[in-house]
Amino acid sequence: MRFVAKLPEETSNVSKGSPLVELVQLVVGGLAVLLLLVGLGGLAADAVAGRISPERERALFGAVTGTLTIERADDRERLERVMASLGPAEPRPVVGVMESDELNALALPGGAIVVTRALLDQVDDAELAFVVAHELAHLEHRDNLRAIGRAVVLTVALSVVGVESGLPLDAGELAGRVALHRFGRRRE
Repeated sequence: MRFVAKLPEETSNVSKGSPLVELVQLVVGGLAVLLLLVGLGGLAADAVAGRISPERERALFGAVTGTLTIERADDRERLERVMASLGPAEPRPVVGVMESDELNALALPGGAIVVTRALLDQVDDAELAFVVAHELAHLEHRDNLRAIGRAVVLTVALSVVGVESGLPLDAGELAGRVALHRFGRRRE
C-alpha cells in the first residue's frame, strides 16, 4: 500500500474562503454593530435627558454651579442688567465669569452660564444679551445633558474597543472629539 498525502475535501478546520476577506468582514461587521449601538445609545441618552427634571439636574450638578463667582461688582451689575433685559427666566440661571482670553460663553448642566473675561471686555450690552440668550436656549433645550449622555455612550463604546491597546483608544478618542465637536458646531 502506498501513502498519498492530500487534503480532505471537507473539514470544519479549514475555511473555504480567504482569511483576509473573513478578517475584513469581521472588522467591518463589528464596527457596523458598534456604530449602530452608539447611535441607539445616543438616541437613548437624548430620551433620558428629556426626562430629567430641572430640579433633578440642579441637584445632580449643583456642585458645578455652586463654584461660579463674579468677583468684580461692575461685572455683576452688568450681567444682572443684561439678564433682566432678557425677561424672566424660571428658574433663573446662575451666571459666572471665567478669567480667560478666549471669546466664549457656555451653558453648564444644572442651569449655569459662564461668560469669559475676554467676551465681557470686548462686547457691548446688546451683543452680550445676544450671547447670553443663546446660552439660555442651550439650557432650555437641555443640550448640555444630551451632550453628556452622548459622551458617556461614546466613552463606553470606545472603552470596549480600546481597553487592551492604547492605539485604538487614541484614534477612537480623536474620532469621538471630532464627532462631538461637529455636533456642537452644527447645533450652534
